[in-house]
Parts: sequence; structure tokens; C-alpha cells
Amino acid sequence: MKNTHNTFVFWIVSGVIATVVLFIFILRVFAPQNIIEADASKTMVDQGEVIIFSDSTYNAQEWLWEFGDGNSSSKQQVRYMFQDPGRYKVRLTVNKKMENYFFITVKPGFQEKENQMVSIHAPHVAFEGELILFEGIGDAEQWRWEFGKTGIVDARSKSAVYSYSEPGVYEVMINTEKTKYPVRHQIEILPKYHEDDTNDVLAGICREIKEKLQNIVDGKSFNINYNYILHEYLDNNPDKIVIVNNERYNDFYSYCQGLRIVGRNNNTIIEKVSVELSDKEEKKISKIFVFQLDS
Repeated sequence: MKNTHNTFVFWIVSGVIATVVLFIFILRVFAPQNIIEADASKTMVDQGEVIIFSDSTYNAQEWLWEFGDGNSSSKQQVRYMFQDPGRYKVRLTVNKKMENYFFITVKPGFQEKENQMVSIHAPHVAFEGELILFEGIGDAEQWRWEFGKTGIVDARSKSAVYSYSEPGVYEVMINTEKTKYPVRHQIEILPKYHEDDTNDVLAGICREIKEKLQNIVDGKSFNINYNYILHEYLDNNPDKIVIVNNERYNDFYSYCQGLRIVGRNNNTIIEKVSVELSDKEEKKISKIFVFQLDS
């Protein structure tokens, strides 16, 4: 009787083990083979910062990482550092047939940031009525802007947007707790073009960008409208800054994605667009200013 019981237990245990082994075998044989298990340690970094790219895809034997800047690697795990700021599309190919993509944003880095001299980054020429972005550079904490017109402190943030109502040459000053005397920047304000002037290239650009942005909100082809602005006016740089209603900022790509997803739900209306040109002859834009209404 005892031998019979032991035999029964043996067969039960053997059956359980066989079932587990068979289950594992089935999982390995029939598991999906077209799913890549890969990761990037960060998708937004400062220039010079290292990113770790790694892959743990089942049954992977070959890897090809293409970093979008002309460099590549065939390792399973890679520590990589982009040399230049910008937006990069990184492609991973596993076993020469499966692909996955990562979008990496590299922000400009500042060396010796703690000791960086306070300075003003702003254009030297702009138009009457144009929204101008003045950026404070440096590690100060207290910023006091005077734009050369009112004689008083006009803004107290590190960056400020200002518009001149009359042509002329103005001296912009900024005081901080790190500077003994004001840091100065001279800007010339030119007479604005009339919006109905057919020779007004700037107004034409603004109208066209406004139309394309509204198309994105209205659900028309994102790629067609986004890529048109990107290629025609932004020199294929999706990180150009967009200033919304004088108070919020986004890179161009993130702003357009926001219009596509959030703007459509909010019934956003693009009321006005103005731009800052980095090259007037080539019609290349350094900044876009947008005024919009969200319901």
C-alpha cells in the first residue's frame, strides 16, 4: 500500500514538473517576436550629458543603434553623448528586421555656469509694435529691466517680452545683485509695415504661419502643416522657441503637438502671429510669438 502511495505522489510531481516545462517551452516558442524591449535613460539632456541606450529584447543577437547625427553602434548597451544641441531621431534595429525609435532633445549647455557673466541676449534691430524677447544670461537671481522708454523698472523676471510703440534707438538696461553697474544693450526700432502692404514680406510670413497653425488645431494634416513651417521658415530646427500670449514658452515641435491634442479639445483660435527674423533675406525665423484664445 505504501509503495502504491509513493508511486502516485511520484507521478503527480512528475506531471506538475512536465506541465511547467511545457508551459515555459510554449512561451518561448510562441512569444511575440516583433516587440523590442529597449530604453533610453533620458530623452531630454543638456549638451555634453551622457545618455544610456540599452536593449533587452528576447532572443536578440544583433543590434544597430543609429543616433541621427551620422554615428552608430552595434553594442547591446551604449553610453552616448551628443556633441551639438538639437532634436535627434535615434533608431534601433534588432536582428536586422525589428525597429524602434527614440526622440532625443539636446539643449545648449553653458560652461562655467556658476561664474557666467551677466549679459543680455536680444536682437539689435526690430520693428515698431513687434514683440521682442529679451533674455537675461547668467546666474543672478534678481533681475530688473529698463527698456529705455519709461524710466522705471519695466520687468523683474530673467526673461521679458517688450514692444516699442515708436521707432527710434533705445538703450535697454538690466541690473542684478551680481552687477555693480547696469548691463546695457542698444536696439533700433524701425517703422512697422502695414499689414495690407503687398510688399510686406514679414506680414505675409505671419499670415501663412497663422493659417498653418490653425489648420493643425482644426484637425487637418499635422505633418503637412507642421513640416511646411519647419522647412520653409525654421531651417528644419524644431527647437525654435514659441512664445504664447507673452507668458508661456515651448519649443516649436512641442507647441504644435499641444495644438493638435489639447488645442483641438479647447477650440483654440490663433488670433495673431508675429516673428523675429534671424535672416531677413532668407526669411529664417528665430522666434515665433503667438496670441491665441482657448475656450
